Amino acid sequence: MSCSDLATNAVGKLAEDAQCVWEQVQAIERSGLAGEVSTEAIQSLLTAALKLFSAKIDASQKTFSPVREGTSITATEVAVLTVELMHVVDLNLFDLSMWASRPRD
Repeated sequence: MSCSDLATNAVGKLAEDAQCVWEQVQAIERSGLAGEVSTEAIQSLLTAALKLFSAKIDASQKTFSPVREGTSITATEVAVLTVELMHVVDLNLFDLSMWASRPRD
């Protein structure tokens, strides 16, 4: 199998795996067991999603919503994640505002 075949298969498998993870997360939230999920598991999921999201935007030169259609998220959920990500890379609100003002499709 060529490298391009492996990559193509990985793209399809990722879509299936993402749906499975989505369903697992919903079940965990409904059961109230979010606190039982390991920090490392959450870090792996967020880091992978963040890197793939950014790489897709860079590759396509098009923006898209990072949130699944029909999903309700709160401003608090967005703020909590945004603030923690900003701490990771030592980004301040002024720098963030410069990124936010860049042109979008």
